[in-house]
Amino acid sequence: MNINKLEDKIFSINDALGNIREEVPISFLPIDTSQLDLDSYATNFGNTIYFIPKITLADVISLIEENGLINQNDKLVLKIDCEGCEYDVVPQMSELRRFDEVILEYHGNPYPLLEGLTKAGFYAEIIIPRMIYAKKLKASKDIKKK
Repeated sequence: MNINKLEDKIFSINDALGNIREEVPISFLPIDTSQLDLDSYATNFGNTIYFIPKITLADVISLIEENGLINQNDKLVLKIDCEGCEYDVVPQMSELRRFDEVILEYHGNPYPLLEGLTKAGFYAEIIIPRMIYAKKLKASKDIKKK
């Protein structure tokens, strides 16, 4: 973000996302910095375990508002890359109403996510394998006919 001078446009939250607030274990393999694992069994392999906060979508919205990062008319894009917890977010999809667009990486079956986004007022589609793009529907003219 700093290299691209986007720190005033992107608000990054490096917490786990889920349906309840709690701390979750994350293992870190020092030999491969790209590999994180939410499974607690990772300690058996000599990995370092860190406990990080898990927050809800409502918490994300509150953090953005409390930090004065948005005005009422700002267009907001939410990028969710939460390594398997995306299904915990489905019951909270109504919280997405403040966002204009959602980009969501998924693992497994995408259909509960597509359905949740649709019920929350978005047109959602798989744009590439494991990636959903959703745009808020503003009026009936935005709905694509199939």
